[in-house]
Amino acid sequence: MKVSKRIVPILVDCNWGRKNKDVSSKYGVRGYPTVIFVDPRGEVVEKLKDRGASGVAKQIEDIARKYPGRKQAVSGPAKLPWVETHDAAARQAKKEGKLLLVVLTDEKKNSMVTEHALADKELKTLIDQFVLHRHVVKRDCELCKQYRVTQGINIMVVDVSADSPYTSPLQKISGKRTARSLSGKLERTLKKWKTAPKDY
Repeated sequence: MKVSKRIVPILVDCNWGRKNKDVSSKYGVRGYPTVIFVDPRGEVVEKLKDRGASGVAKQIEDIARKYPGRKQAVSGPAKLPWVETHDAAARQAKKEGKLLLVVLTDEKKNSMVTEHALADKELKTLIDQFVLHRHVVKRDCELCKQYRVTQGINIMVVDVSADSPYTSPLQKISGKRTARSLSGKLERTLKKWKTAPKDY
């Protein structure tokens, strides 16, 4: 059952009350087998409610959502449809009538967390409305100077058809962000851009 990967199963052999009596006593075990779900501190969350496969799977999923566990460290560029160069991305954005989303990153831990948050499946429909370019922040980098970025992660939302688009982006998002935070900011920026009168 794939859902079992969402939990860490521990089998305690009580031998019908003759072994591991401290564990049985702690969790109030009265019969066997007994299945108990505990949190990372060992506190009881729930007892198994349904022994049918679908019922067990649903209960595990519900509990796992409350205790997602430690997230693995992220590394490498997020899997997104990056356009290789900034100029090519700008041309594509102009041709398709989309906003340009430029991710300038120093690839440090917090920056990678934010970058990978952009690739969250819940944001896919939103992200598809932008043309994306990823650029690694370096010293004496002309693009970084253009966007006035020196470190960290900075997500620039740019209207390439506007006057001075790169020195005056529509939105600048900096620092460690969650997918939810990014979604809210990008949705508001996109909505404002779509409803604003165009002078070009």
